[in-house]
Amino acid sequence: MIVGIRRTTLGSAAAYPRLLPWQVRERRFKPAGFGRRGLDPREVYAYLERVSGELAIVYDALAASRREAAVAHYALLRREADQPLGDDR
Repeated sequence: MIVGIRRTTLGSAAAYPRLLPWQVRERRFKPAGFGRRGLDPREVYAYLERVSGELAIVYDALAASRREAAVAHYALLRREADQPLGDDR
């Protein structure tokens, strides 16, 4: 059974604690069952599903941060445009 990621209204991964970079680097998978070569596909796919969910959260947060920065930048530009020339306040 592959465990999916359940999202809350805030977009966090509720099924797992946050995935840290060192956890990805050090992750090891069990060998496949008797008579098979490689890694257990169910375990690998479950882990990849988790990593993709974490990346989606990061990219969503990054997009929100960029939108917020753009709004602040636009507000600063409008404020500068509204200032009369020669006003040193």
